[in-house]
Amino acid sequence: SESGRLSVHRLVLEAFVGPCPEGMEALHGNGNPAENRLTNLRWGTHLENIHEALVHGAIPVGERAQHAKLKDADIPAIREKARHRSERDIASDYGVTHSTIRAVLVGRTFKHIAVKPT
Repeated sequence: SESGRLSVHRLVLEAFVGPCPEGMEALHGNGNPAENRLTNLRWGTHLENIHEALVHGAIPVGERAQHAKLKDADIPAIREKARHRSERDIASDYGVTHSTIRAVLVGRTFKHIAVKPT
C-alpha cells in the first residue's frame, strides 16, 4: 500500500503463495474482505477484482447506487415506453435527464435488470 503498510490478505498470499506478480493484486474469492483465509485468497488482475466486487454486491449498482433517482422496478416500464415515446418525454415522467434514460436504454446503467423477450 502507499502508506508502506501491508494488508493481512496480501501478507497471507506473499507468505504462502509467493510475491505478488506484476500487475496483480490480492482477491477475496467470496467477496468478504475480512476473510483472509488462504483458501479465500488469490492473486488476480484489477479487472477481475472489480468483476468479483460486482458479483458479490460490494459495488452498488442500479437503485443501490448513491445518487440513483430511478428504481430497479422502473426499468421495464422505461424500456417499454421507449418503443413509442421520446427519451425526453420519458425523462420528464421520472424527473431525470434524457441522458439518464439513454444510459438505461443502451445498457450503460441498470444492465443487471434483464430485458424480457418481446
